[in-house]
Amino acid sequence: MDSQKKFWRSLWQLRVPNKIKHFMWKACNDALPTKENLHRRHVMDSTTCDLCREHLEDTIHALWLCKDISCVWSSLEWFHQAILVQPANFRELLARFRPCQDEYKVEIFVIAAWCVWNRRNALHFNRVVSLVTSICREAVFRASNVAGVGVIFRDNRGDPIGAMSMPVPFGQSMVEMEALACQRAVQFALEIGLTRVVVIEAFLNGSGQLASFENILGDIRFQAACFQHVEFNYISCACNSVADALAKKASSALVLQEWLEDLPDDIAPLVFREVH
Repeated sequence: MDSQKKFWRSLWQLRVPNKIKHFMWKACNDALPTKENLHRRHVMDSTTCDLCREHLEDTIHALWLCKDISCVWSSLEWFHQAILVQPANFRELLARFRPCQDEYKVEIFVIAAWCVWNRRNALHFNRVVSLVTSICREAVFRASNVAGVGVIFRDNRGDPIGAMSMPVPFGQSMVEMEALACQRAVQFALEIGLTRVVVIEAFLNGSGQLASFENILGDIRFQAACFQHVEFNYISCACNSVADALAKKASSALVLQEWLEDLPDDIAPLVFREVH
C-alpha cells in the first residue's frame, strides 16, 4: 500500500497539465479506449492495432511497443537505460521512471505518451497529424514551455559559415515553430551578408496548415526579396540533425547564441558526420 501511495503521489505531483495527469491515470488503470478494451465491451469486432496491423492493441502496445512509434522512444537513449526488461503493463512502465533523479525525464515521457495517443486518435479519424519523428522534440519543449530555433548555413562543400541557437516561447504547433525557424534563418542570412542561399526547411511539408500564420510567411517573402538568389526546399528534420541539435540547445541555454565558422564542441561533430 505504501508503494502504491508513493506511485500515485508522484504522478499527481508532476509538473504537467492536469489533462495529461488524468490521461496517465487512465493509462495506468487500463481505462483508455484501446481496441482491446472496446472489443471487450462489444464496441469493436477487431482487437488488431490499426497502425502496425500485427498485434493486439492494448495500452502498453499503443503507447510503447507498436513499431509505428518506435522512433519516438529510440531517439532518447536514457529511456532504454531505464527499461532493460519489457514491462507487462503501462503502470509498470511508468513506475520504472519514478525513481529518476531528473524529474524532467518523467515529464518528457508522459507528455510524449500523451502526444502518441493524440496522434493515434487523429489518424483513426483521418485528421492531419504531425510527423511521428517530431513527438519527442515537442515533448521536450512542452516540458520546459520553451521551444528552440536552430539555424546553420554551409558553403557548397558543406563547411559551416554561420550558426545560431535561439529560444522562443512554445507556440501552438510544431509547424508554427518551423515557420518561425525559417523566418529567423532568412533574417540571419541577411545579417551575415549572404546573397545567394538555399533554405532547407521542414514546415513546407505542412502546407495545408500555413494559413494560420500568413503574417510570418509574408515577412519571409519580404526579406527573401533582398537576396540575389533564394530557394526554399523541404527536408525532414531527421535529415537535418545539426539544426535540430541547435534548436534543442536553445531550450536549455535560454539565450541567443551565434557562431561564425567555429561551432560549439557538441555541435561540430554532427556537421562532420553529415558531410562525410
